[in-house]
Order: sequence, then C-alpha cells, then structure tokens
Amino acid sequence: MTNEQIGKAFIQCEDHWIWLPGMLPLARDADGDWVAEERVWRSQGGHLSVGDQHIPDITDPITAWGTLELVKRAGALITKLSVLPMGCNLIVEWPDSIIDSYRGKTLAEITLQALSDAQDRGYKQ
Repeated sequence: MTNEQIGKAFIQCEDHWIWLPGMLPLARDADGDWVAEERVWRSQGGHLSVGDQHIPDITDPITAWGTLELVKRAGALITKLSVLPMGCNLIVEWPDSIIDSYRGKTLAEITLQALSDAQDRGYKQ
C-alpha cells in the first residue's frame, strides 16, 4: 500500500480513528499534491484544528506513534512491539482474549492492521 492509501484507510476506521494532538495532517494543494499542514492542536473550546479532507502523514514519527495509542484505545493490550529497520511486529491481546500478531514494513502498517481488526470485530473505544 502507498502512504496515501494507508492514510485514507486509517480515516475509514471510523469507530477508532481520531486526530490526536501533535499528529501531522496532509491536505491536497492546488496542484493535487499532498502537503503537510500545521500539527493538530486543540482550541480553547476543545475543537481540533483538522478539516474533513485531511489524511494523516504516516511517515511522520509523532503521527505513526500516535496510531499505536489508537490501538490501545481500541482495547488492545500490547504484549510485544518490535520496530526495526527490517520490519515491525506487534502482538496484542484483545478484550475477548484473542491474541493477534501483526507484521509489516512500518509501524503505521501494523497499527492499521490492528485497527482494521478492531473495526471488523466491533470493538468500541
């Protein structure tokens, strides 16, 4: 999957995707290219600074690690996490005692797999 496809797939995990402060959103510019915007922040009223047409920049370390927090919020107990240059591995235990292992090239890939499973199984935040 491309970074754009992964970013869009995160947004489609509607029950679990939220923008966390510090994440880096991407938006399309006038030429149709994805460009970074300001990091996510909350206003004094508690509203997020992200519009509807944004996707997360999964190449940004803060955003990628933020996706791991979303996996935890989906109910996963993270029992093992390896982030190495040759690939990543994540083992989680879900609320119904199912243990899953996820492997991929990047942290964003494996957290997307876990969030997709949480979405498919109906786990709620």
